[in-house]
This record gives sequence, C-alpha cells and structure tokens, in this order.
Amino acid sequence: MLNFLFAELERSDSLLTNPIATRSFQDNLTLYLLLGLRHSHSERLQQQRAAAAPANVKRAEEFMRANAGAPLTIVEVARAAGCSIRALQEAFQRFRSATPMAILRRIRLEEARAEMLRTGRTESIARIAAGYGFSNPSRFAQLYRRTYGAYPSEALKTGLEGRGGSRSHEAAAAEGN
Repeated sequence: MLNFLFAELERSDSLLTNPIATRSFQDNLTLYLLLGLRHSHSERLQQQRAAAAPANVKRAEEFMRANAGAPLTIVEVARAAGCSIRALQEAFQRFRSATPMAILRRIRLEEARAEMLRTGRTESIARIAAGYGFSNPSRFAQLYRRTYGAYPSEALKTGLEGRGGSRSHEAAAAEGN
C-alpha cells in the first residue's frame, strides 16, 4: 500500500487528487496500520473484532428471515443485530464468508423458492420473485439456476412431479395450464 502511495504521489494525474479516493485510501491505510502493526491497543482491537460474532450474526439472520420480503438496509440489519455496520460486516465475513447483503439475497432466494414450490400457490414465479426483491425475472432465473442447478420453471415441474404430480386445479388455472 505504501508502494502504491509513493507511485501515485509521483504521477501528475494521481488518483489521490480525487477527494473520495484520498479519503478511502486514508481509511484503508489507517485500518491496515491499526490491525497490522503491534501497538499498545492491539489486544483490545482483537477482542473487539471477536466480540461481534456469532450472536450478532444470528440476530441479523433472524431479522433478515423475518423481513425477507421487506426492503431492508444494512443500517436496519445492524441495528437489529445490536452492533455497528462495520462489526456486522466483519462478523459475517469471518463466520459466513460473505457480506450481510449477500446472505440477505440468499435468504430471499430460499424464501422465494419455498413459496414457489408450495402446493396450492396462486402467484406466478415472476410475481413471487418480485415479492422478494428480484425485479428482473431473467436475473432471478439465472441466480436460481446457479444456486439450485435448474431454472425455476424446471424446478417447479420437478418439485410437483416429486410430490406425485399433485397440483391444485386453482394453481393450474392461474398459470393458464
């Protein structure tokens, strides 16, 4: 990081002339120094990082599951978890190897799948997906396929066939089948 700093300072068109880039660089350099070098507060910082998990992660996940169909922000999730945004992000990275918002997307996908495969559903796949924040049906289908190995329509057919092909008359009529 210091090599980058010195190289940028030598350039006339340096990224560091941009106030946003400069602030980001300052924040990252400070973080690297505080966490990377031993000093009189190192032990306290290490304890602080460990204190944010896993109870906060579980509270955040419970909140996200309970509100999967609502437009959530990272601020609301952190508040429900009882910690700062940064502590939540670190805890999720450490214990889930993902960001809180990536986990929220995964939860929403699981909830949409469960609702989609529910016997007697009357909503279309696109409407169910939209109810969980997936506004683009193509992107939803691609994410679904990457996660579950089949497109939603294929999974629906397989899921229904796996239950003996039982579909309610209302569900078939609602889909035009």
